[in-house]
Amino acid sequence: MTTLPDSFYIPTAEEWLDKGIAVTKPIVSNGLLTRKNLTVYGAIDDSYKSWLLCQLTVRLASGTDWLCFSTKKCDTIVYLVMEGNMEYLLERMENMAESFKLDWSEIQQRIRIREYLHENLDDEATARRLHRSLENVNPDVVICDPITYMIAKDTRYSPVMVEVGGNLLRVARELNCAVLAVMHCRKETRNNDSMADIIGSGQLKNMAATRIKLFRGTGSDEYKVWFYAHTRYAERPKALQLVHNGISLEVLETQLKPREAAREAVVEALLKQNDQPVTTLSKIAAKLASCDVKTTRGAITDLEVMGKVELRKKGKGSAAKLVHLKDKKTVSRLVQAKAGWEESACVLAGGLE
Repeated sequence: MTTLPDSFYIPTAEEWLDKGIAVTKPIVSNGLLTRKNLTVYGAIDDSYKSWLLCQLTVRLASGTDWLCFSTKKCDTIVYLVMEGNMEYLLERMENMAESFKLDWSEIQQRIRIREYLHENLDDEATARRLHRSLENVNPDVVICDPITYMIAKDTRYSPVMVEVGGNLLRVARELNCAVLAVMHCRKETRNNDSMADIIGSGQLKNMAATRIKLFRGTGSDEYKVWFYAHTRYAERPKALQLVHNGISLEVLETQLKPREAAREAVVEALLKQNDQPVTTLSKIAAKLASCDVKTTRGAITDLEVMGKVELRKKGKGSAAKLVHLKDKKTVSRLVQAKAGWEESACVLAGGLE
């Protein structure tokens, strides 16, 4: 019988508890950043993603709230710049610190930043070299912005993403830090909480404890950003609607979770015109809730299970209608809330002009 080497020894639960093992408290509340874990952060180009990362870095270095999340003050935040200009990011951080009335002279000592261009994270030798460099500075948080350009092979090839994710997760586990990996979303990404359009998400989502996605509005909403997060070890936070004020991003409004908002939108659409084809209803509700059709189809199914909506065959498809109209109060409340959001947005937009 072959004897396993000592490195394969698996301790008992009692041994771990005797060592004082405990659940690590998150660095950012709601489990957005947690030691020994990977967070994947996705957005398309020009979505204020680096603005929000600079803001997060300043908040971590000062231990102050980021958006509506509390943070734990960090001694060392490593920011690896993999695209763009490092000097520009530093200038942005300094302006933010002054805007937040924080001591930049103290904050800058806690931030380690360097350009890390033309390196391949899917190369084992490069990954080990990065690991040694980080080990020397003992980081609390490592931000890789973005890792898309650090992958030599096709990101659609599953083993590549497994290797990249494994290397990043190894850094987080062995150095007891949180790793935030920024990735690009596909251009056609929509305003919804689906993580399917983050490049390589099929593999990374299984490794990451948290996934964050940003979506920037267009036209009259060009200064607005929608913030979605999926967390594994904490309650999933509600979606946020942010607005850019010229220096940083502020919370404009917290929003219903996408499926909840979709259910409200379905009821609202049926109150205006009951007994609609499911296909038409899904599209109308998707526009009302600013989500995708897949989410509204799921919401219709939820309402059917809850006994609020009845589905019946109609022609080649099916139609939905409200079983009763007891949801008018709920819909009225939603309409009033939306009116308040629009009024707040107008005030902020006027200030930006």
